[in-house]
Amino acid sequence: MKKRMLLSLLLLLPLLVSGQVLDSILRQYLDIHNVDPERTRKIIEEGIEGFGAKGDRESKAILLVKLIALETSQRNTDAAYRRFLTAREYARNNGITLQVACAYSEIAETYYYAQDWRRSLGYFHSADSAFVAVKDEIGQVLSKINMASIYQEQGKYDLAIRNFLASVPHIDTTQYRYIKTSAYKEVGKLYLNLKDGRKAEYYLAKSIQSGRRDKGHPDLLLDAYLLLSGSFLERGDNEKASTYLDRAEKMAERPETRHMLFDVLTRKVELLMKQERYPEAKKNINDALRLAHEYKKNTGETFGLRSNLAKIYRLENKSDAAIALSQQLVAETVKSSEMARLAEGYFGMAAAYAQKGDYRQAYENHLRYAAYKDSTVGSEKQRIIREAEVKYETAEKERQLAENKVKLLESEAEADRKGRTILLLGVLVLFTAVTGASVYRQQRLRVRQKEQEFQLKEAIAQIETQQQLQEQRLSISRDLHDNIGAQLTFIISSVDAVKMSFNLQNPALDRKLDTISDFTQSTIIELRDTIWAMNKGEVSFEELRSRIYNFIGKAKTANEDLAFRFTIVDSLKDVTLTSVEAINIYRTLQEAVNNAMKHSGANRISITIGADGTTAKVTLRDNGRGFDASQMEHGNGLRNMKKRMGEIGGTYTCNSNENGTEIRLSVPLSKMENTSTT
Repeated sequence: MKKRMLLSLLLLLPLLVSGQVLDSILRQYLDIHNVDPERTRKIIEEGIEGFGAKGDRESKAILLVKLIALETSQRNTDAAYRRFLTAREYARNNGITLQVACAYSEIAETYYYAQDWRRSLGYFHSADSAFVAVKDEIGQVLSKINMASIYQEQGKYDLAIRNFLASVPHIDTTQYRYIKTSAYKEVGKLYLNLKDGRKAEYYLAKSIQSGRRDKGHPDLLLDAYLLLSGSFLERGDNEKASTYLDRAEKMAERPETRHMLFDVLTRKVELLMKQERYPEAKKNINDALRLAHEYKKNTGETFGLRSNLAKIYRLENKSDAAIALSQQLVAETVKSSEMARLAEGYFGMAAAYAQKGDYRQAYENHLRYAAYKDSTVGSEKQRIIREAEVKYETAEKERQLAENKVKLLESEAEADRKGRTILLLGVLVLFTAVTGASVYRQQRLRVRQKEQEFQLKEAIAQIETQQQLQEQRLSISRDLHDNIGAQLTFIISSVDAVKMSFNLQNPALDRKLDTISDFTQSTIIELRDTIWAMNKGEVSFEELRSRIYNFIGKAKTANEDLAFRFTIVDSLKDVTLTSVEAINIYRTLQEAVNNAMKHSGANRISITIGADGTTAKVTLRDNGRGFDASQMEHGNGLRNMKKRMGEIGGTYTCNSNENGTEIRLSVPLSKMENTSTT
């Protein structure tokens, strides 16, 4: 009903301009995307369909990019990447260059929350270049602020300050309050990490002043309150810290900001630890960790909570528990090279070993703590700040002088450009050869993957017990992940390295590199689908639906006009499939969707899963031109689908005519793990 109402507004009321409808959808997104993500997804998809029908390509592109942000808010990294491919290609193909830049910015945010700093920085660099191309100063400011945030997470404060200083002069000129709020908040956060409370409080106060006037982004204001509370806490002013923390906690009681209650509890734990109220702190830690699980927080976001929990263990004389937790924190943080957290982790280990009486280990860990601490705090911090600010000011003066000498340097610059061009051509020739070899190698890896999948099925048939089956699955999945997955990741890293090392001015080459990277990333995701099924003893229909949605997201990159619907009856929600049943149904539906798109010209596909007594019924319909099933009976695709269903005791039937194709699959419920469904 809601869909019909929205489409009626878009198609039947010409006086209601697209901009008003788009604004309404975006407002609904802000209001409910953290409260009801599924409803938000439906609203956006219906808007995309409606704008597509009207031919409003720009509004459609904006909503396609918004789907990336929605998946990111739910920490669905693979789904966000698929949304990114769809949005970027649609915007490129329709000449909507600003949304190409926005798509890069959103996927960079995705990898930021996944703590994949390398990919996040790479995409933010791409976003910055794209914003420069369309002369969007606000986009450039946001890109530089985000890159600076990553650099400060890594402890590279000179690069962080340089990017912030490049963005700050433009902040006051923007009319968008949320950009001011966010920008000043991030600058304040940087100085807070550098232990410069005065500067931190100055910028955070400016952020709060802007945020109070902006009713559409309460999460930014709440975060500024938390950071200001942290600054006063660092300076020992617990009363002011508590005041701003109380303001943040009241804001977190609202439905639209409830997702930030985790951050409020994290700051509250820090205050309670300062006040030595350890039992209350431990209770709040446990509450916050439960919220972390609910909102899929990453290990970096829960680091402070677990570090304080390790300290409480030491106070409770549980030195072994404190050592184990501190070792876990260090092992996680080594991967992301966040020096401040590494210092804190090693300090915790040193204190725990000293409490246990193992002074050799205590001394060694204290040395590691001192090494990392020296790189992030103390006099070194002041040196970094001074050098970065001087470098920035010097660069500005040199730029002004250079403008007065352009004519004198033109001939030298031309010669230099020719030399660089020759060098770049040589590098590109070498890279083309390396890339060709990598692509050939990747194709061979795909063949090996197929062979290993076949070997997996042979091995499973010979295993007699469930325990042996699981061991075999884990062994093969590790082999797939460690060998093929690692080599595919190497290809992506090589492509990204070339893009970041050379200032490529050839759009065709840049797009070719993107194609190689995207194709390899998609292959990795397909590999994860196989490993996902292999590692699970049982798979629910909800999990199967999620995987199929991921595949459909990829299919939409090839056919942007494809409309897809998936429904499942409530009675099957608690029913589970074995991993073999799940992968066979998944691959069968994958084959059917591919056939519909490649051969029938369909633009509408629906999948319905229902129950008929003791049998699950799966029906796929499309509106394509159909085919003669009797003439295609011996084709590999249909034969493979029948074979897959036969292997799990199910059936496959196909009816096709000029009005479309209908494929029906059936699987006996008695074959499933959960047989309680009636």
